[in-house]
Amino acid sequence: MTKKAEDQFKRLTEKFTSMERMLSALTEDQLNYKFNPDTWSIIEVIQHLLLAEGGTYSYISKKILDPSKLDSIGLVTKIREFKLNTYIKTPIKWPAPEIVQPKQGQSPQDYTDLINEWKKVRKALYELLLSLDQSMWSKEIHKHPLVGRISLKGSLNFIEFHFDRHQKQIRTLIRKSIDQ
Repeated sequence: MTKKAEDQFKRLTEKFTSMERMLSALTEDQLNYKFNPDTWSIIEVIQHLLLAEGGTYSYISKKILDPSKLDSIGLVTKIREFKLNTYIKTPIKWPAPEIVQPKQGQSPQDYTDLINEWKKVRKALYELLLSLDQSMWSKEIHKHPLVGRISLKGSLNFIEFHFDRHQKQIRTLIRKSIDQ
């Protein structure tokens, strides 16, 4: 893993820890509060983030099994990553792909279980990225549902920007659950 990617992963971990501390003070009712039937609760946002990061890990794990089928990064890859980064930083809301939508009754639904599962996924992703040959960082290794194939760097950027976007959503939900 490159030094820059290592630093980014460290930053992601710090953001996760900060979010975990913030949420640990909330009641179960606050974590499950929905101010509108069409919005997600904090638990559902966490579940979505876990599903997205877990899906990224699974997809990368699958693709590294046959690196000969991976294309090298090019201008089109960089354009895709730029489009994805631009989208994720805008306030425009797009529906999450079905595969990463939280589902009622899907296990784990408990806050502690979700956080512990997310920690396992995050650790597995980190170990996977550490184990990869440096040449994999110049390949289109992940297929994002919105823009298509992106690099490992693009995947890490997406994970961080996606987390940041939903952390804002969580803060709004916390305010609304306290004001209820």
